[in-house]
This record gives sequence, C-alpha cells and structure tokens, in this order.
Amino acid sequence: MKEDVKLKSLSLSQLLEKPQLLQSKKTPIPNMNLQKLEHVLSSENPKETMKFGLLEKMANATTKQEFMTLSNMLQAVNENVFTTLLTHDNSETLFQFKKRKSKEGEEEKVEDVKIDFYAAFEHLGPIEGVIEVIDGVKKLSMYLYYENSLKFLENELKSLDIEGFLYKKKGRITPLYEYGESLLDLKG
Repeated sequence: MKEDVKLKSLSLSQLLEKPQLLQSKKTPIPNMNLQKLEHVLSSENPKETMKFGLLEKMANATTKQEFMTLSNMLQAVNENVFTTLLTHDNSETLFQFKKRKSKEGEEEKVEDVKIDFYAAFEHLGPIEGVIEVIDGVKKLSMYLYYENSLKFLENELKSLDIEGFLYKKKGRITPLYEYGESLLDLKG
C-alpha cells in the first residue's frame, strides 16, 4: 500500500488473485491440523487413506460446489498431489504437496526424499518450494512473491534445524494442481 501525497490517495499494488479453491467461502474444504496430517502421512498407504476420506466426504456432500471441490481434490490425489487446508493458530493455509519422482537414470535411495509444495498464506502470500532429505541432510528451498515475506521468513528459518534457502520469485507462483469447474475435459 502506498500513499500519493499529491493526489491524497492510497494505492494498492502487487495484489494477487486467491487460488481458485479459496475464492468461494461457501465451499467447505476439508481441513486438517498438523496431527491429522501426520496421521494420514504415517498410515500404511497415505494416498489410499486420503482417497477414502475424500470419498466419504463426497458421499455426504450437500451442494454441487462441495461435490465439485471434493472431486477435484480426489483428481489431484490421483495425480499424487495432496491438497488440504492446514489450520494453525486460528489461521487457515491452503497446502499442496507431492513427492518428486527421481529423474531417469538418477539413483534413488529409499531414505532420500524430495517433496514439492505450494502454500497460500493469508499474510505471507503464495510460497512454493522443495523439501529434500538426502543422505540424512535436510534442505528447504522456498520461493516467495513478496519481499517482506522473504525478510520475515529469513529470521524464522534460523530457528529450524534445517538448511534453508529463500528466493524472491519474479514470476507467478501457481498451485501444484489447478482446480476446474468441470469433471470432464472436453477440450483436451
């Protein structure tokens, strides 16, 4: 927000559109706290656990919009993208993540993990990044849209037991899975 003294007005800049999934307050999105997310991820088959939970909610959907949202979330899980609203300190964050597949010819150890993620925070804006654990070394790389968010997270990163890298992203930060208004793709 900037003030123009000559015109005696305020102007807003660098505004971003909310992710489509968050644009309608009428659409209930399944949310989780960190304990529920940990429970899903520690299950024997997290993908199936997530699918089952979404199918249960779809069976009880009361509106077309709720059914469409849950269907999109189920489609995202089929493409190995987990989507949820994380609730922490009375704040909700859209969070998407997926395990990165190793490149062809690249040797992958079972304990090595690379996870791509996207988050849409109310005050920090959109963030995308990668969490890596390679040979027991944890690394976090995050790309942020807003300069102030970058400065804030630089201080917070120091308190974590992880090697972290923060970058200012010049372009658009997009969700890992974009939601549509139709279950059928008639154009493709």
